[in-house]
Amino acid sequence: MASQSIRHSTKSAAAPPPPAGCVICATATAAVHATAAVRATAAPAAPSATAENPLLKGATMPSGRWRSRGLPHLALLWENGLQSEILGSAIRRIKTMKKEIVVFASSVMKGGRCVAGKEIESKQWIRPVSPNGGELNRAQCTVSGGEDPVRPLQKIEIDVDGPCPLINQPENWLIGNDGWEHIGEITRREIGPYLDSPDTLWGTGDRVPYSEIEDGNMTIEQSLYLVKASELRLSRPDPNSKRMRVSFYYKTKQYGLGFTDPDFEEHSNWPHYQEEGVLCVSLAGKYARTGCCHKIAAALI
Repeated sequence: MASQSIRHSTKSAAAPPPPAGCVICATATAAVHATAAVRATAAPAAPSATAENPLLKGATMPSGRWRSRGLPHLALLWENGLQSEILGSAIRRIKTMKKEIVVFASSVMKGGRCVAGKEIESKQWIRPVSPNGGELNRAQCTVSGGEDPVRPLQKIEIDVDGPCPLINQPENWLIGNDGWEHIGEITRREIGPYLDSPDTLWGTGDRVPYSEIEDGNMTIEQSLYLVKASELRLSRPDPNSKRMRVSFYYKTKQYGLGFTDPDFEEHSNWPHYQEEGVLCVSLAGKYARTGCCHKIAAALI
């Protein structure tokens, strides 16, 4: 597909501030400030006739395609007059990074997988996302030499390009091109240091209105929790459907959430009940039909 023409500006770009922690945007914004004086006097270069994918080679990409790749903040930089060579230079400076994580969720979402885990050293959450900002396909979340997607309690080394936070999912990281490597496992007895202990799971109920986040009435500091829950009941509200729900108590509050653990079939007695267990709970992306971010129980460990 031929690329769109590039709009060059001779004035200093008023680029918006990047999301906190976004390496790509922070680097690009710094490049804007560093080259503002040069751009004010230099004649614009002719646009390239053959634009490449800037996530790969650093050439041009129109803002609409930035948005389609789940990087709306880069689109804003582009629309504020950021020249393609500056964006490309910024992206080329983002070195491939390797992260070693323990997987705590590998749940089914929209025909793909939503994988999340914690860094082994820092215990910080990482949610690897595809270039479109969404779920991973089977190949993207299968370790080298493996046949099945990663599963909870595996230690894996993943390749990431950099953080790509959203206001409702600050732990998102854009995956790189290299395959993932299986480097070990942990046991259930070793989960303790990885547990979270929030006061609530984003308040009560099973969803958060996206408008509350967007308007700044609610700040999502993390969209993933690994918590000890009690009185867990797994059920199929519709026996003819694969959709699952789990009800449980966390710190005296009761929750009833959608359950997306692909290993749920091993819970063969329905409704399944257990006194306590460890749940990985996630705040999903905005669901267009409800305008909300729904809370999901992504794994029962």
